[in-house]
Amino acid sequence: MNKLKTVKEVSELTSLTTKIINDYTREGIVKPCDYRNHGHGDKDGKEYSGYKLYNEDAVKKFQQIAIFKKLQIKRADIKKIMTAPDYDCYDVLDNQIEMLKKIK
Repeated sequence: MNKLKTVKEVSELTSLTTKIINDYTREGIVKPCDYRNHGHGDKDGKEYSGYKLYNEDAVKKFQQIAIFKKLQIKRADIKKIMTAPDYDCYDVLDNQIEMLKKIK
């Protein structure tokens, strides 16, 4: 089984900031597969989790996001792309590369 990655580890693998990773997670674009409990509780004594953990599929999505950002795809467009049920990463990359060629 693959080791789950923390936000910090995903950041190191993708060059995305932890803020960007947390933003995309909060927006539901990429979902953690688990949480690591760091042992704190609320006033009712219920424990809550602190560290988001990501599996290999989630890390791949963040790698795609990093590539999209390098290709100057806007955040709103990245969100649309990543949440589309049938998006194809290669089609998106091909289209963006063609558009960037036209700009030059």
